Amino acid sequence: MVDSVDTLTTGTRYGFRADNRVFYKGSQSIDSMDYTKPVMSLLSKLQKENVAITHVFEGEEWERVQPGSDLKVRKDATEIITSVDESYVHVKHDGVTARLMIVLGNDASEILADWTVKMNTTLDQILEKVSEEFYEQWA
Repeated sequence: MVDSVDTLTTGTRYGFRADNRVFYKGSQSIDSMDYTKPVMSLLSKLQKENVAITHVFEGEEWERVQPGSDLKVRKDATEIITSVDESYVHVKHDGVTARLMIVLGNDASEILADWTVKMNTTLDQILEKVSEEFYEQWA
């Protein structure tokens, strides 16, 4: 039986969470999925299409993703995204921006829950393509 959530959590840059486990006060632990790999995979697919990942909204404020190599950007964005259950990712391609809704707690193939982008743009087509490829990979 878990008596205190505080003794079971580890600090992250944006708050606290239990590593790969969800703990409820007074209950048994429940295994949860580590979403790091699917999030990194999704962001990698976007970057391969020359989509820039610029900001992540983690529920309180928009966090600017630190510029650097593609890997550094993915790691920074992933750390923010996986610190909460629901986040929004601001991306940009050829001057067109989009907002992606990421929901953790679903199956890995369904973490990209929705997006907003101007229709009939190259970015719109990229997001459709990446979404399909990502779903097929993780389903």
